[in-house]
Amino acid sequence: MVLGPFGDPSGCGAGRIAVMVLRIASAVFFVSALVCAQGLGPPCLLPAPGGDGYLAREIPRPDVLASRPVRVDLAVLMSLAEPRAFAVRTPFCFGDDALHVVTWTGVERCAGRTVISGRLDAAGRATLVFADDGVAAGRFELADELWLLESLGAVDLHVLRRLDPARLPEPAGDDAIAVPLGLGAPLPGARQAPLGPTIVDVLIVYTAAARAGAGGTAQIRNTIALSLASANQGLVDSGVELQFRLVHAAETSYVEAGNQTDLTRLRTPGDGHLDEVHALRANYGADLVQLVAEAGFFACGVGYQMIAVTPSFRDWAFSVVSRSCIPNGYSMQHEWARRPENRRGTRRFGRPKGPGQ
Repeated sequence: MVLGPFGDPSGCGAGRIAVMVLRIASAVFFVSALVCAQGLGPPCLLPAPGGDGYLAREIPRPDVLASRPVRVDLAVLMSLAEPRAFAVRTPFCFGDDALHVVTWTGVERCAGRTVISGRLDAAGRATLVFADDGVAAGRFELADELWLLESLGAVDLHVLRRLDPARLPEPAGDDAIAVPLGLGAPLPGARQAPLGPTIVDVLIVYTAAARAGAGGTAQIRNTIALSLASANQGLVDSGVELQFRLVHAAETSYVEAGNQTDLTRLRTPGDGHLDEVHALRANYGADLVQLVAEAGFFACGVGYQMIAVTPSFRDWAFSVVSRSCIPNGYSMQHEWARRPENRRGTRRFGRPKGPGQ
């Protein structure tokens, strides 16, 4: 894949000529890349010089090192998601003169989206999430580089952004609320997890503000699916026999407070706030519940931490996370990871489940 240039930086005639030359060079490199990539499948992301205008109107972000407009080839994405007995390899380029190869190996459905994942070159990761209408999101990790694919809100137009790891939001070390030691009856000890990965079912609700901040329903659902897929791939790569499974995602009419009050209201049934979430949890059998909010926190999220190992902690398995922190890192998983059911080799209320269970 070859990506277009940034656009006309000056608006003058010389600038426009320079942009035209860069675009021609990009097209030449694109053809050359495909020639060099003989034996590979077609690229799923294509140059989109027309997106330069959209990027020029964006407010600069301190965490973004580079932005490249791209077009998603939905037909190629759908072909990559087809069942097959072998991995598919496609060319990939971040806009420089280096051609990379993605080996696509995994396909799943999450939040009504298709998720495909694989290896970027030998040691990198690639994850793409897309809806049937072609709105996509993606995360690409290679050495110390992190690139995110986001929708620009226009039909078939996306942007590939390189983020500065030093400027990514970091969860605070004190973003956990300890649950009292005397809560419930403690378990006698850790139980050995049965064969196969432990599946932790997750219910995620998001506010209208978070949906608007993401750019729409398709974008917020892509963000959720991408975060879960990245978390699960990280667990696989680490040899941890644990997987998160999204059982349901829905929008709530709740208006955010923007502080710890959101977590209290999420957890407390019958208080007139977010009460429908408890019904959804019971209906879908979710182990963990998380609210995605737009308002900023003192950290990227907040949740309860289990101190005493007890099944009664199920009533405290709630967390809140800021939407802006989700695509950049692992804020969703950070809040879940403090739950003891997510420790390797033990099982609390997360449980082994087979397909369809």
